[in-house]
Amino acid sequence: RRRRRALAGAPGPAAASADAARYAAFLGAFAGAYVLLDEGIARGLGKKKTAAWRAAASGACAAPAVLLLGRKQRHTSLAIYLLLRGATLLVRVGNKPLPPSASSSSSSSSEAPSSSSSLPAAARAPTKPGAARAPTKAGGDREAEVLRAKAADASLQRQRLVRRLLTPTRWEHGDTLLMCLAASQITYSWIIKPHTLPAAFVRFLNRHGGHDLWFYDAARELASRPAGVTGPVKALVGTPHEGLVGAHPCDWAHPGTTCDGNAAAFFPAALARALPVYLPVYLVPALLVHGRKLLPGANNPGASLLWKKLATGCLRSSTFLALYCTLCWRGACVGFQLTGRLGPSTIPGFAWMGGLATLVEKKSRRMELALYCVSRAAESFALCLPEWGLVPKRRSSLAVSSSPGKLKPRLGPRYDLVMLCAASAAICHCYSDSKGAHRDVFRSKYLSVLDFILGSDGVERGSIRHSPSASDLVARAVAASPSLPALPTVSSLQAALPSLTASISMPQLPSLPQPAAAMLQPAAAAASLAASQAAAAAAGCAGAI
Repeated sequence: RRRRRALAGAPGPAAASADAARYAAFLGAFAGAYVLLDEGIARGLGKKKTAAWRAAASGACAAPAVLLLGRKQRHTSLAIYLLLRGATLLVRVGNKPLPPSASSSSSSSSEAPSSSSSLPAAARAPTKPGAARAPTKAGGDREAEVLRAKAADASLQRQRLVRRLLTPTRWEHGDTLLMCLAASQITYSWIIKPHTLPAAFVRFLNRHGGHDLWFYDAARELASRPAGVTGPVKALVGTPHEGLVGAHPCDWAHPGTTCDGNAAAFFPAALARALPVYLPVYLVPALLVHGRKLLPGANNPGASLLWKKLATGCLRSSTFLALYCTLCWRGACVGFQLTGRLGPSTIPGFAWMGGLATLVEKKSRRMELALYCVSRAAESFALCLPEWGLVPKRRSSLAVSSSPGKLKPRLGPRYDLVMLCAASAAICHCYSDSKGAHRDVFRSKYLSVLDFILGSDGVERGSIRHSPSASDLVARAVAASPSLPALPTVSSLQAALPSLTASISMPQLPSLPQPAAAMLQPAAAAASLAASQAAAAAAGCAGAI
C-alpha cells in the first residue's frame, strides 16, 4: 500500500501530519501577528485616527507568515484566488448604497449669522489696540460643522465616482461573463499547454472531458501544426483512426455522427460522471450540520424537506458541470465548422460557450464558481505569457517543466508573497476597518471563519476580543456547579425587554399652554433618549450573555 501511494504521488500519513502542523502554525502566526499589530497601532497612533486603515496595514504585515509553509514553496494559486476574493470584497464595498448628502446641513450652517454685528459687543471689539479677536465658542462650533459637512460632501463625491467606475460589476450576469472568459483560457491551456495548469486540475479535466488521452494528444498535435500542413496524426497511431489524414477533428472525434447528435449523446454520460463529484460535496456538510434531523420519522417532520433541498442542489451542480463540458465541445465543433481547421485560436475563440452553463446554478453560487475558474485562468495566462513571447522568460517566477502539470519554482522575486500581502490587506480592511462598517460584504460562513481565527467580538468598538468564547466557558462552569446560581438565558432576557422598556419609557405629557410645553420639550427629549439608551444597554447585555 505504501508503495502504491508513493507511485501515485499521494502524501503519506507523516507528510499529511506535517502539512497540517505547518498550516496550523501559519494560521496561528498570522492571527497573532494581526492582532498584535492592530492593537499596537491603535495604542500608538490612536484608534480614531487609524480606524480607516489599521486593519489593512496589519493584515498586509501579517501575510508573510505564509513562509512557515516552506520558504522555497510558491503559493501562486492560493495568492491569485485570495487576491480575487479581496478584490471582490472591495467591489462590494464600492457598490454599497450612498449615504445621504450633507449639503442640507452645510446650507443650514451657512445661513447662521456670521457678521460681526450679530456678535456681542465684547466679541466684536478687541480689548486692546492691535490685539487679535478671539472667536467665540459658538462661532468655532459652526466652523467645525461647516468643515465636517464639506468633508462629507467630498467623500460622497468620491463614492459616486467609484460607483460609476464599478458599473460593469453590477451587471446582472457579470458572473457568467467572467465564467465565459475563464472557460476560454482554461480550455486553451488544457488542450494546447497543459503544463500551465496544476496536475490535479488537468486530471480532473481529462476525466470529465469524456475522452481517452490519445484524443487530447491528437487535438494538441493538430492545433500545433502550421496552417496548410496536412498528414497522418502521430497521436492516432494504435487507435481505430490510425492513418487518418485531415485537419478537421470532427472526422475522428465523432465519426458517423453529427455535432448536435454527439452533444446530445455526450450529456447523459457527463452527468453520470459529475454526480459522484457533487454528492459528497452536499452530503458530508449536511450530515455534519443537520445530523439526526436527516433521519425520517415523526420526530423529524422537516427531514423530507432537507433531503429534497440536498437532492436538488446536487442535481443542479452536477447538471452545471455536465452542461459545461458539453457546451465546450459543442463550441469547439462550431469553430471547426466555421474555420475548417483546428488552430491555436479556434479553441479559445469558441470554447467560451461552456461558461453559459453557469446560468443553471443558483445565483449565490455563480460568483463562487467564477472566482475559482478565473483564478485558475489567470495563473495559466500568466504562465503562457513567456511562451507567447510577451514577457521575457527570465522574469517569470515559475519555470515550466516539460512534464504536464509540474511547475518548478526558480529563485526570483516572490510575486506570490506580494499578492498575498495585497489580498490580506483587502480582506482585513473589509473585515475590521472603520469599526467593522464593511463586514456586511462577507457571506456569513466566511465571516464566521474569520471571527474564529482573528477574534469574534470587539470589532465594532475598534478592538479584538474573544469574550463570547469566555462567556461560554463561564456559563458552562456555572451550569456544571450546583452551588452557584444559574445565569439568565438569552430568551428570558429578551422576554423581559418589553416590560423593561415600558417601565422606563416617558409617559405622555398632558395638554399644557404653549409656553410651558415649549419649556418642557427638552426635558421630554432627554428622558426619551435615556429610555432608549437603557433599552439598548439591556439588549446588549442579553446578546453578550
